[in-house]
Amino acid sequence: MLHRARRLKRFRNRLLFLVAVILLLIFALSSNQMTDIERVETRGFINFLTIYGPTTYFVDGEGENGFDFLLAKSFADSIGVDLKVEIKPNLSSLLNAIGGPKGDMASANLIQSVLNEQQFTTSEPYLSTDQYLVYKRGKFKPSNLNEVKESAHFISNSVSEQTISKIRQNAPNIVLYETADLQISDLFKSIEEEKIDYAIVNSIEYSVNRHIHPGVGIAFSIVQNNPISLAFPRHEDGTLSTLANKFIKEAKQDETLKDLTQILTSYSDKFSVADSKRLSDLAETRLPTYKKSFESAGEKYNIDWHLLAAMAYQESHWDHKAISPTGVRGLMMLTLTTAKEMEISNRLDPFQSIEGGSKYLAKLRSIMDPDIIEPDRTLMALAAYNVGRGHLEDARILASRDGKDDRKWTTIREYLPLLSRKKFYSTVTHGYARGNEPVRYVDNILYYQQFLKLQTMTSTGNDNFSNQDSNSNKKWQDNIPPTI
Repeated sequence: MLHRARRLKRFRNRLLFLVAVILLLIFALSSNQMTDIERVETRGFINFLTIYGPTTYFVDGEGENGFDFLLAKSFADSIGVDLKVEIKPNLSSLLNAIGGPKGDMASANLIQSVLNEQQFTTSEPYLSTDQYLVYKRGKFKPSNLNEVKESAHFISNSVSEQTISKIRQNAPNIVLYETADLQISDLFKSIEEEKIDYAIVNSIEYSVNRHIHPGVGIAFSIVQNNPISLAFPRHEDGTLSTLANKFIKEAKQDETLKDLTQILTSYSDKFSVADSKRLSDLAETRLPTYKKSFESAGEKYNIDWHLLAAMAYQESHWDHKAISPTGVRGLMMLTLTTAKEMEISNRLDPFQSIEGGSKYLAKLRSIMDPDIIEPDRTLMALAAYNVGRGHLEDARILASRDGKDDRKWTTIREYLPLLSRKKFYSTVTHGYARGNEPVRYVDNILYYQQFLKLQTMTSTGNDNFSNQDSNSNKKWQDNIPPTI
């Protein structure tokens, strides 16, 4: 009897074990049968790969930022999931991680042809870029590949095979150095310091980095209109990339992509070598005195301190004794009325001025129409700081009459200049305004803000170029075919 009971118990245990194994197998099989988008929706987030950089991903006083991050975040929002960011040290390690446990999708100015060469799944292009040969201003400027006799450097996986082939065909004597361990800013810095002769960079990277490295100029364009795409795993089943293509198409139609691109390039047209050098000099000599005050005010009023410092540069070039012909004065150029409203007793006291200007900008932002969201809310507050809230609201009325979205700064910047024309200002409450000025004011501040952010992010130096044959650099002569 006892023996039979033990046999039944062993049988029952084996049966339970078998059932458990079957259930695990069923679960595993069902899991494997899930599509890529189902896996993303089940876990609730996209694993997103990128690299640090001014156009890709960085963290500042406004939180996580960067064009590639914002684009990926908008896509994740559109399908109702979160975005989990995984930062890789360089493009090579980023591409190696696509398809891994943390690699659902990647974006970092990735050239579609480079991705196709490595058989990744790609989205529809959302931008295009040219590839430039850049040089140090003041040195010999070649006008074509035949005039280049020295070496050129580039970052691994940032240059298309088309570009390499064109160089090899037209300038077989150029020695190309590929590096996987450096950032684009390192190339710019090394050109300025004359550690290298030339570099190959794309037009997006150049338009941003030239502000912080004004000594680097474009020699000529090697290849134009390289499509930029999102990257997905080689084995991707198409469900996630299809949704990405749908998002990109809609983002082009509803101006989401236009808004993001303007953030990326709004400061680009403001570039001049002289202005950048002056800004750089004053950032080293004047800004350090006030930096902690800007940081403190930024934290107090939840405003990026780079933006506050950029405002002060626009207003006074960080001259605390500045006085305008109209009577505004100080670092933040406060009117007497505004100073009293902000409880500032001495406008020429730079620290009181920073407090007053920051407090006033925060107030303007807080009283904006609640339907206006960031970043438009802060941009419109900046315009109101310059031209007055009444004129800003008049521009919104003009936009609304035309059926335009009056909650978007990209819309309002087009209507503010109309306030200088009687045909338009006579139909609104606050009358005439020099409407071009607040547009220039905001554009300039965005440019200065980006410059200061880039200055913070710029590499302090890199010695890898001191040894051209180091392990981090691959050298190709004209008889050795380069590979990306």
